[in-house]
Amino acid sequence: MPNFNISSYLGTWYEIARMPIDYEEDCSKAISVAYTMKKNTIVVKTQCTTAEHKVDTNEGIAYLSSKAKGTGQLKVNFASKWLRWTKYGNTDYWVLNTDYTSFAIVGSPDHQYVWIFSRTPNMDVKQLQTQVNFLQNLGYDISTLIYNKSSIE
Repeated sequence: MPNFNISSYLGTWYEIARMPIDYEEDCSKAISVAYTMKKNTIVVKTQCTTAEHKVDTNEGIAYLSSKAKGTGQLKVNFASKWLRWTKYGNTDYWVLNTDYTSFAIVGSPDHQYVWIFSRTPNMDVKQLQTQVNFLQNLGYDISTLIYNKSSIE
């Protein structure tokens, strides 16, 4: 995404749909992701509720890729703090499209992972379809999308 503005992207996003991913298998309710800035580091905190009604949280860091300044190409790392300096666990996390106020689409460049996020826990069906069409036009396999049905209006 050209002209990406990390300051506008910070805050909380709610997962509306995603491709299957191992670490979200136990989540029975939508995941929320909060981005905050601490001392020039983007802190990423995810939260979901499991089928056992436990709140599961995970915290990592993100940074803008130095190879693609001005784009939404982030590196995200949820490895243990003592491992992060090695860059072990860095994952490409690209903001493909966002209006910063209502939706964001995030994906991996290899098309293995994708998320549709909303600033609120719900998204209008028409808005969702627009985002799904966007992903399909980029070549993502939308047939694998898992929808958080309680989040679709």
